[in-house]
Order: sequence, then structure tokens, then C-alpha cells
Amino acid sequence: MLLIAIAAPLIAPHDITAMDLRHRLDPPFGFGGTVSHLFGTDDLGRDVASRLYFSIRTSLLIAFSATLISVFIGTAIGFVAAYFRGVVEHFLLLLIDVQASLPFLIVALAMLAFFGNSLVLFVGLMGLYGWERNARLARGLALAAGAQGYAGATRQLGAHPLRIYLRHILPNSAATLLVAATVTFPEIVLVESGLSFLGLGVQPPMTSLGVMVGTGREYITRASWMLLAPSIVIVVTAMAISVLGDSLRDKLDPTLR
Repeated sequence: MLLIAIAAPLIAPHDITAMDLRHRLDPPFGFGGTVSHLFGTDDLGRDVASRLYFSIRTSLLIAFSATLISVFIGTAIGFVAAYFRGVVEHFLLLLIDVQASLPFLIVALAMLAFFGNSLVLFVGLMGLYGWERNARLARGLALAAGAQGYAGATRQLGAHPLRIYLRHILPNSAATLLVAATVTFPEIVLVESGLSFLGLGVQPPMTSLGVMVGTGREYITRASWMLLAPSIVIVVTAMAISVLGDSLRDKLDPTLR
């Protein structure tokens, strides 16, 4: 999927906006179609394979950017809650509980309907998904590291708290946070696909996996390939990242050795 996303402009045989109504709803190659349209065409005669390649690129870019934002926000809030005990910690924990209790999809629908939609806003909104879990995890890791000898020794030597957290606690927590990010990533792919399916995500002329699924739902009986191709890619991508996260956990968790 990453290779397809990177090489999409090179391997796409057609322009994703090029319409050819003479070949509207052509079936995939091997099912009555031609090799020039490997996965068939959509309702406007656009090449499904080309749109699929660029959809993978857009969806992975959004998911990767949003995951970075989510991990950054969650880690920062978790470390702050671990350092500032008392009122600050209780306030941040309350904020985390409030975020966890709100259904993200409903909040996202409301914000997109109120503020309008742009790619930057959409990526920023997706970055708010799952940050509370990362915050809880980062706080727990920081508290555990603070109770160990290396963090206390560094503190006794007079190191600044920022240095302690960035140079010592964060590197020792990076493996666990990375595995947690692989859990957030496929969920963001699914949420992005759902919002784009509803017409509130990626907007034309751009395309994403959710946009393709939303377009193909109206032709599920006449041109099922429009829906099946992006749906299969969504499932395979989510499974691949989940397997990658499980493998990283096995490799990076020293307790399993």
C-alpha cells in the first residue's frame, strides 16, 4: 500500500478526472473489460484503477498525518499530567474522560457541518481521534519511568524536567507509543472512509477510499466493482497495519523475550 501511494502518479494509467462516457461502467479486465481499464470504469467513465491508486495515497496521507497529531497531543498531555500533580493532573484526567465519553463520529459531523470542510481542517479533526488513549498510556509510562532509578538519578543531577522527559522518558516509552499508534492508524482510516462516504470528508476533485465507496454504493447491483475495489483495499490496509503493530510489539517489548 505504501509503494502504491508513493508511486501513484507513475503507475496510474489515466487521469483521475478524465471522463469517457463512451466507456461508462465498463467491467474489469477478465470480466468483459479491456486491459486499458484494469479494474473497470465508474459512472462517468473514469478509470477505477487510477482513482484507486490516488485514493490509497490520499487516505494513507490523512491517516499518517492524523496519527502523528494524535500521538503528539496525547503524549504531551500525558507527560504534563504526570509531571504536574494535583489540580492540573485532575483537570487533564477529567478532560481525557470527557473526550473518551463523546462519540467522535457525531462530534466530527457537527464540527464539519459548522465550520465547513477543507483538507487541513479535516486532517486536524482526524488528529483529535484517539488522543485520550495515547494520553493515558503516556501518563502511565511517565509515572512508571519516574519511579525507576534512571529518571530519579537524572533529576538529582539537576537536569531540567523537559530534558528528563524528552531525552530519557520519551525514548524509553517510544516503542510502546509506536505500537499504540499502529492501533490508532487503521481506526483513522476507517473513520476517514466513513466521513468521506457521507460526503463530509475528502471533497472532489480529490478522491479517497471513502469517496469511492460512497460513489459505488449507488451502482452496487450494476457495477459492483466500483464498490468492491476500495472496500477490499480498506480491509486489507486495516489488517496489514494491525499485523504490523502486533509484530512490532513482539519485536520491541523486552518482556516477551
